[in-house]
Amino acid sequence: RLCCLIAREGDTLVGIAPMMIEARRIGPLTIPVLRLIGNDLSPRSHVVFRHRSGEVWRAFVQELIQWPWTVMEVGQVPEDCEVLSLLAQQMPRGLSSMQRRHTFSVPRVSFDGSWEEFLRSKSQNFRRSLRRTGGKNTSTVVKCFPDDGDSFDTLIGDVRAISQETWKQTQGTSLAADERSFQFYERMMAAAHAQGNLLVTLLYDAEVPVAFKIFIAHHDLLYGLKTGYRLSHAEAAPGFHLMAAAIQMGFETHRWRQLDMDTATSHGDWKYRWATHSTSVVSYYVFRSSCVSKLLECVYRLKKRVVPDPPVTAGTS
Repeated sequence: RLCCLIAREGDTLVGIAPMMIEARRIGPLTIPVLRLIGNDLSPRSHVVFRHRSGEVWRAFVQELIQWPWTVMEVGQVPEDCEVLSLLAQQMPRGLSSMQRRHTFSVPRVSFDGSWEEFLRSKSQNFRRSLRRTGGKNTSTVVKCFPDDGDSFDTLIGDVRAISQETWKQTQGTSLAADERSFQFYERMMAAAHAQGNLLVTLLYDAEVPVAFKIFIAHHDLLYGLKTGYRLSHAEAAPGFHLMAAAIQMGFETHRWRQLDMDTATSHGDWKYRWATHSTSVVSYYVFRSSCVSKLLECVYRLKKRVVPDPPVTAGTS
């Protein structure tokens, strides 16, 4: 059940809480869980504040208390998330306590220093793989939008052409599989470009676009949005080319502070090979002041004592 709250100050949008109520099975019981939209496979979720975050969150909570849920899950949020800080400082009336559910390690690349220093920090095998991949096909060229000078319309045409020949196209899930979806991503990219927050790396083979990787920045942190490559060029390691180009661009321009590798690729070991450090994404249960919720809180506390969380570990390059 969708439960998406929007806060306004007059005509000005000041906050969004994208939430839903999910029927979750816990032993013999089925309980309604209020949670941020998404699931454990979603890289990130968040409540968005424009300003006056404390007042906006209190207004959200007072509205959410009226909804029929037993436990609230604030999940897939950064450990320094503002919502967690607000909850920790003062538990709003109607809520009992918050308990940590799990923690994920998130690899990142920091753009401190230079590209050459970054490469020197990596293993000899990593540098050898980078050179070997770059030398496989001398006809391939990587361009970075907007720095390489092509127009936005040219970029959109190249992304569409590549999307139409990806494996996702055959499943009906590529950017170009549905015109309405493609227009949505086009508008998103146009807005990010206007704000100076768009980076797209493209791989060309003899001037034919064969792969793309789209990044959008928020608060100096670069996130991966979409990747696509023509099936005919799957063996050319397009992801390696495009990731290297994006990271090199980050070091050379210092336009952004970090790259979030968790959104840039789904390959676990591979993303840690690029990472310079890691940070944490956490999930919390928030229990409300009701008999059933307090019972679940006691059961959860007991479970955590019996089966504690495993230690958080980070991969190495």
